[in-house]
Amino acid sequence: MEYFVQFMLMMTGLTAMYLVGVMDDLVGVSLKSKLSIEVLAATLIPLSGARIDHLDGLLGLYELEPWISFPLTIAAVVYVSNTISMLDDIDGLASGMAIIAFAVMAVFCGMANQYLLLMVCVAMVGLLGPFLFRNVLGWRVGWRKLFFGDTGGLTIGYILAYIVISVSRMGGDELPFGIGMACFGTLLIPMFDVMRVGITRLVNGRNVFRTGDRNHIHHRLIQAGLQPRQVLMVVLLITAEFIGLNIWGVLQRWDLSLLLVVDVSAWGLIQVVIMYYKNRGRDKA
Repeated sequence: MEYFVQFMLMMTGLTAMYLVGVMDDLVGVSLKSKLSIEVLAATLIPLSGARIDHLDGLLGLYELEPWISFPLTIAAVVYVSNTISMLDDIDGLASGMAIIAFAVMAVFCGMANQYLLLMVCVAMVGLLGPFLFRNVLGWRVGWRKLFFGDTGGLTIGYILAYIVISVSRMGGDELPFGIGMACFGTLLIPMFDVMRVGITRLVNGRNVFRTGDRNHIHHRLIQAGLQPRQVLMVVLLITAEFIGLNIWGVLQRWDLSLLLVVDVSAWGLIQVVIMYYKNRGRDKA
């Protein structure tokens, strides 16, 4: 009964995300209206019981009070839901990263004997696999490319956020202590990238919520001289490395704050390397 209620609330929020995505793709929706609906949809997840209620010592925090965990969960759902669609500029990038994330979460769900969540993850991998093939290799057989748009990005991101939050709550019981760090490790690339872009806009005095920015990691890699297919492989490889690093760190019982510092440092090093090749290409031009 508990899972039934939880899934019904999640599906209600998912429907709201889908509808606002359809409206935005077809006729456009104001940022205020779109964000309001996303927050309402995100609120249904912590109301269902799936909320970030402990951080396993990350930044010195353990159990979280409801007045902290509820808004934190809502912010996380809205944040993750919007990161997926921002990667949809390179064929196969958004779907490839989502497949990797759902595949890793499927393994965690299987380890925790959470078969309902496992079925959702496997279904999403099965759904996204043909989409990835069509966008990356479909041209060989004359297929036209497809795009997520806000409809696909918001719904996939919402499901992924729900799965990640649900599994992260199992740390110390069915799964190793600190597994939440490994769960969110599947999303570090888009989460860090969106944060970097937002900070860059603030520093430059621009609107944080503007669209059409060509400052995301895949744009910067292209500016550094890579082709779209190369960008796809590089970003997916970096994603896999971050996932492996975080899983290994959790299994080795690293302090989660230290693991976060390592993640941020690795991300910063990657940005330095990208900037180096980007500037070198500009100098040659």
